[in-house]
Amino acid sequence: MALLAVAVFLICRQLGLPFSLALAGVILSNLLLLDSEYRAYMLDNLTTESAAAALLAVGSLLLSLAIGRGTLLPVVFAGIFFGLLTLVKAAFLYVTIGIVAVIPVLAIWCRRSLGFATLQTALLALFTALIVLPWMIRNEISVGYFGVAGRGGEVSHNRAVMDLMTRDELVGSIYAWAPYPFNGPLRRLLGYSKTDLEDGGRLQRLNDSGTAAFAARDAEAEHAGRPQDAVSF
Repeated sequence: MALLAVAVFLICRQLGLPFSLALAGVILSNLLLLDSEYRAYMLDNLTTESAAAALLAVGSLLLSLAIGRGTLLPVVFAGIFFGLLTLVKAAFLYVTIGIVAVIPVLAIWCRRSLGFATLQTALLALFTALIVLPWMIRNEISVGYFGVAGRGGEVSHNRAVMDLMTRDELVGSIYAWAPYPFNGPLRRLLGYSKTDLEDGGRLQRLNDSGTAAFAARDAEAEHAGRPQDAVSF
């Protein structure tokens, strides 16, 4: 979290914001990630949100410095950080590919040297690949899957199940899954209450909290391979 705070502050300064607004950016990022309601989820286990946020912030800062100043060394380190970010959150592989595709376009748009931008792009792709490819090769050798992570099928299934939401649940999910401090105002704005997430409430299927009254029943249904007996998605 200290790394994230420093990166957010430096990004704000890089964008030309005054010290006070840069400090406000640090405070806001901590409010979003370190509210007591989410502290255990974000920090006291192996979930990857805070680590990914920090790596994304540092990688973005380095890339911004490289493009803004027309230098190469920050691109090398940006590639390393984006590679680590991909290992932490596999979905960011597609983000990195998008960035690689956009850098030459930005060079043309800003009327800068396309050759130098191409060199920056090649370095970013190379050092990202040097971090990510060994893991992908390891997966191919160990499990026969050449990829960063193999949860795509499970995630797609979960999303497909959630496609069966009612309209009320779809709207309610905006409140139920919103981060602090936005969830409270959104709850009031959309006309929901906290009891809607409890057993028997109209949003009960959105409540996957371990403290829910039906959490134990859901766990039993999952272990028994009977998802139809679970309350939450």
